Amino acid sequence: MKLSDFPRPPDDNGRGVHWSARIYHPSGPDLDFWIAELQAMHIKWVKLLDDGDGSSLELCRRLLDAGIMPVVRLFRERPNPGHIGGREISGLRKLTAVGVRYFETNNEPDLPAEWQEGKKPANWLDIVVDNFIYDADIVLKEGGFLAVPAMGPGGKENVIQKIVDKGRRDLFEKGCWVAIHNYTLNHPLDYPDDSVNQEGTPLTQEEYDRFGAWAWDNRSIEQINEQRARDKNPGQTVFDDPNCFRAYEVAGKMIHDVLGFYVPVISTEGGPVVGWGDDTRYPKVIPDQQAEWQLAIVKFLQSEAPEWYFTCCTWLLASRPLGDWNPTWDQMSWYTDAWNERFGLAGRLPVVQALKDFPSQVRPELRRGTASLGGILRRADTGAPLANVEMEIEELGGAAPSPRIQVTTDEQGRFLAEQLHAGRCRIFVSNVVVQEVTLLPAATVEVNLEVQAGQRSAIFGVVTDDEGTPQPGLAVSLHEVAPPLLVAATETDSTGAYRFEGLGPGEWLLRVAAGTEQASERPGVITDGWSDRQVNVTVPPPPGFVYRVAEKRLVPPEETGNANLIFGQVLDGAGEPINGVTMRLRWTGAAPDVQFPTVKTGRDQSKPPGYYEFFHTPGVFMVDVVDPERESEVADNLITADMPGRSRPISYEVNFRLTPKQQREKGSSIVGRIPGGREGLAVTLIGGSQPQLTRLGADKSFRFDKLAPGAYQISVAGVGVLPEEIILDGTNTVTTEFAMLGQIVGKVLPTEKPASVVLTCERFSIRRETTVSKDGVYRFANLPADTYSLTVKDSQLPPQTVVCDGKSLTSGPVFDLLQGRHSMIFGRLLDHQGSGLTDRPIELMGPVQQRLRTENNGAFRFTYLPAGDYTVRVVTNPTVWATATLDGKDSVEINLRLPASKPEAIFEHYLLLIPTSPKLTAARLLLATDYILRTHATVGFDPSVSTRADRVTIIGSPPPEILQALQEADVPFNQVADDLFKLQDSLETLL
Repeated sequence: MKLSDFPRPPDDNGRGVHWSARIYHPSGPDLDFWIAELQAMHIKWVKLLDDGDGSSLELCRRLLDAGIMPVVRLFRERPNPGHIGGREISGLRKLTAVGVRYFETNNEPDLPAEWQEGKKPANWLDIVVDNFIYDADIVLKEGGFLAVPAMGPGGKENVIQKIVDKGRRDLFEKGCWVAIHNYTLNHPLDYPDDSVNQEGTPLTQEEYDRFGAWAWDNRSIEQINEQRARDKNPGQTVFDDPNCFRAYEVAGKMIHDVLGFYVPVISTEGGPVVGWGDDTRYPKVIPDQQAEWQLAIVKFLQSEAPEWYFTCCTWLLASRPLGDWNPTWDQMSWYTDAWNERFGLAGRLPVVQALKDFPSQVRPELRRGTASLGGILRRADTGAPLANVEMEIEELGGAAPSPRIQVTTDEQGRFLAEQLHAGRCRIFVSNVVVQEVTLLPAATVEVNLEVQAGQRSAIFGVVTDDEGTPQPGLAVSLHEVAPPLLVAATETDSTGAYRFEGLGPGEWLLRVAAGTEQASERPGVITDGWSDRQVNVTVPPPPGFVYRVAEKRLVPPEETGNANLIFGQVLDGAGEPINGVTMRLRWTGAAPDVQFPTVKTGRDQSKPPGYYEFFHTPGVFMVDVVDPERESEVADNLITADMPGRSRPISYEVNFRLTPKQQREKGSSIVGRIPGGREGLAVTLIGGSQPQLTRLGADKSFRFDKLAPGAYQISVAGVGVLPEEIILDGTNTVTTEFAMLGQIVGKVLPTEKPASVVLTCERFSIRRETTVSKDGVYRFANLPADTYSLTVKDSQLPPQTVVCDGKSLTSGPVFDLLQGRHSMIFGRLLDHQGSGLTDRPIELMGPVQQRLRTENNGAFRFTYLPAGDYTVRVVTNPTVWATATLDGKDSVEINLRLPASKPEAIFEHYLLLIPTSPKLTAARLLLATDYILRTHATVGFDPSVSTRADRVTIIGSPPPEILQALQEADVPFNQVADDLFKLQDSLETLL
């Protein structure tokens, strides 16, 4: 593969970040914030961890949809020595199926901490390379690209040379790449060429003051300058000390010196980290400096980096917000409170905003190209130009898929894409190929495109009351008219607006739940897939509002720190923060005339909007909202002292939300059962203001209460959205049942052959895989009623469909894996006297190639063979062979006999010394002198001539092939243990 054949994210600018140190990740709406943040920072590469079986699947899919390239490490705890197995192969297949290409299976194997029991053997590099080769063959076969493992920071081992020495240069021609960990530590980006390292340049007062005494470990300028003068390294290069960002140069030189060409280099960890201060000649890294260095790295990657250095995934995006409570990782993160107090921050480092503000620029090597493609996009039915339609162009010149180029039509339906590479390309509209075009260098190709239907219509509008007042925070749902089906749900924003996008041709129904009133309907909204429809809705005025306690929690000790606070936010009906609301703190036992403290939300500009906080003393407190126009619930029983198992400091988070009065007082309910579902199964309610989650109880039931009017649907984990639409009026209770009691049982033949059967269902998002039992039976249980497709994994058999009623046992198909593969070759390997020879290698060549060793009495058999011509031969004596022609049904017997003759003996007695160190060999000879003199044995070190002796004595531990060669040559031999204390006695017993 060429560098240009490796896939890149769309508009690749080289910016990268390491996601977290966890193998499990947020899902669903919890990912929305993080994807948006990555896009705002213009991140194009994200390194992340996977539990080996696809725990990152949803995250990777979301990243790819957002135009971000994931780099996935299939995580194994202390992975050395070892290689990937079935679990990782399963995860690999899931991830490549959604478009993941870059993988790691090992990490810093030069460090003892990455080895079992923390012990790294002397031959560790050979072990690592052998396992890398094993992993690489699997990853490449499954469509991925595997990284040569990254060594620890500063590592200089030439792993590339070792792989080539083992005869596997081809791995780098097929898609393997190199991972590195080039942390800056606290070295400047030009280290080791900077003046401090080369010349010991003294520290100035201005530089000392900029970082503060903390960054210098409270040492004086004189002490630091004394160290700088003492520890300078004139003439040192990055190849002498690669403990810096420029370690990528070392990797690049190593690659080209060995291969003669480049493969991609990716920093799967690296960059600057706040607080690091390994080299005390320099200050610890502070947030402002980290942002400066990261921007310099980004600028370098966007405009100056060599083409083979793809990205630096800087450590570390986030820890606590992504579910990792390790304080070490939290201090290294971009999104963290760890540095708030010391540097006056508010939950994130300056690098976040700096990256958002710094313009993105596509890397130079991706901007090359001289061809252009333009034209007009029209509707096929009317011929009208289609304005503001996003199109994609995919160049087809490389071996691997290229990132698609996005263009948008103007008001006249025209589009133009420039700087394309010459060659074939495909034009996509709504992810459908509409035309394939060949581009010539320096030429512009004009095309007229017609498309049948799109998925770009939007339905939008404003919800108001009878007086035209916008109604925020109301649930709006969109439904297909025929068949009735909930498609999407949202809430009106602060202006009363709603919007549904990405709609194809169809007829739609809008429902708006206005407080406790009946749903307001307006059927018959028609879309054509391209143009938008505005539908404004008028609803009755909502009831009065009340501030309700949306959340009250005792903050755990690890979040509390040293703070004794009662804090939180006040939100409106749409979930937006409200500033200027008066909050009041009260306590039990207060005097009648006491003036309780109050505070306005949003007063502290360093905190989020709508935020308030009170400091407290030991006691029992209450907090509420003071508003002359609206009532407020009271968050009471806030105990701040004498709590069992909890000492001060103590903090509470109390959040309020402005809610319609009757929304909670009335409210509808949904009561359901899922017979066959497991206890704890996640059940999600879709519709209303936001999804709600509950879990099945022991009796397989679930319940949702206090629901606003509207249309709802149930989603079951592992199944998907159920087709039944549930309509609530704000007071009714609806019961529902969804049986999952169905079973499908079938068989895979032959029964002794291992196999996995995969079950899928188009209607529901069900995909299950099971391994057949010893008798070939497969079984799928707890299935809802539907039509299922069953296939045998990694077989050429066509899928079979089965209808299950969701309540009883259904017979599944019988899969025969040996269609046309029922022949067998069997027989015995005999010596010249007709006796069976056990444990001898036999090889089969032909349409199927196999190798095995003979069983007791020389028996062998090659099974499950298709029709064709075959040859069976003895591996250690290729002159002994036989042929057979098979029809795929019947079996053939072949008996092989070794010849009687053997080479003439040239030694009567040969004493074979297995080579070892010179000192040990001399000691062996000295101890064997009496035996040699008495037996007149010829002494030697060459195993190949030992078969030309009448008998052989062996001192040491020979490889198995030497003993096998002696057995096949019918040469009697004795093996003496390699114990110097027992050697003479052992030889004496042979006399």
